Amino acid sequence: MDKRKRNHRQEMHLFIKEPPCTERYARWCERSKRELFPFLLLDLLIIFVDIYACILFFFVYLPEIVKALNYMSMMFIERIKQLREQCQMPQRQLTVALEMDQTTCCKIEKGKRRAKREQVYIIAGLLKVDKDELLSLWLADQVYSIVKDEKHASKALHGVDSLRLAVRND
Repeated sequence: MDKRKRNHRQEMHLFIKEPPCTERYARWCERSKRELFPFLLLDLLIIFVDIYACILFFFVYLPEIVKALNYMSMMFIERIKQLREQCQMPQRQLTVALEMDQTTCCKIEKGKRRAKREQVYIIAGLLKVDKDELLSLWLADQVYSIVKDEKHASKALHGVDSLRLAVRND
């Protein structure tokens, strides 16, 4: 038998008889524990912070975001429909008050056509709601339809708000 093969068999035999937990291996494990323990603690802390951030996002911030989005999406047309349904008013009664045909009123309520300012005042009186609330929603829809595709819309709106506050303070 070849000498190399015999040495290999002897090494395998020694490995099988002697488990890898020798004194040298034990010293290496102990040293690794001392050196790696702070890093393991840091990893656990990072995992804890990540879990906390996820919980915070899903249970605190996400509901607030959903509320804000629901409010922002309930602009003029959604608010009119909601108020009309609360008053249990049929759409044809609204069309008679606005002096328009049923299809035009339906298009306004679906957002395919915009209402006029005068119609906003009539709707507010008919649905017994604050005129300023409906008018501000109507204006918000008007502004949104103009700037919705603009890249810098939020900066521009912030600038307009700052300008409005500056003019009000003068």
